[in-house]
Amino acid sequence: MRTKKDGFTLVELIVVLLILAILIAVLIPSLTGYIRKAREKAAVAECRNCVQAAQAILSEQYGEHGAGTLSAPYSDVLAQAEEKGTIREIRFNSDCKVTYLKYTSKAEITVIYENETYRIEKDGGPEEGEESSNGSVTITDSSGKKHELGTSEDAWEQKKDAINNEYGAGFGNGFLYQDKTGLYASVNDPYFGTDKNKDLTLADLAAQNPNQLIKIDSNTRLFIEADTENASGPYLKGVKRGDLCFVNGNYYIAPGNIGEWEKPGQGSWIKLKF
Repeated sequence: MRTKKDGFTLVELIVVLLILAILIAVLIPSLTGYIRKAREKAAVAECRNCVQAAQAILSEQYGEHGAGTLSAPYSDVLAQAEEKGTIREIRFNSDCKVTYLKYTSKAEITVIYENETYRIEKDGGPEEGEESSNGSVTITDSSGKKHELGTSEDAWEQKKDAINNEYGAGFGNGFLYQDKTGLYASVNDPYFGTDKNKDLTLADLAAQNPNQLIKIDSNTRLFIEADTENASGPYLKGVKRGDLCFVNGNYYIAPGNIGEWEKPGQGSWIKLKF
């Protein structure tokens, strides 16, 4: 009488391996997605802690001195938040309220806090909707028309070289500068020496000098002539620091809050130079 040998036949082994391959193909993407979502959730929580820490520091400074400052690499904020990631940029308004914070976790998840919301930066790209492929910024006005603002990085490279080689650089008034961190306008004639500014990005300089460099992105408010109050003249209401206006083919930026009786493009408005 013949007995059956133990073990799998070749056909049975192939079938088993095929089933395992199918299971792996189905389960791994789901598992990877789950892990990614868990990491994103953790990164958002870390970013929130950093925002709260930055706000606490600024509020204390504002209460004591009427002004606040935060400097890259923001080690004081990270220490108070008890987080070990990297803060790329912090922006705040004249009342020392945090309006923007960009944070990258140890898991390489980048979270952006802006307009009191948190969003994940997509892999390998700029913030969604902020910059076009050539680095310029597209802003949509109240009529739906798109305005593209940008400048060559050469201007910034020249200033950076001057700062890094021990004699500093003046940035002028209303000039645009651009690097990998974004597009910025100079206001109040900033001059940056070498002592504290060597090897910094534009985002670093803007964080240290919020009244001298203002970032322009797709969320920047752009007024046009149709937005003016015409009852007693072409005036604008509620103009805040960093707002833009487009008048007679020229762009202007508000270096601070502007009174409603100042006509667009006149008074405190600073003309942008491309």
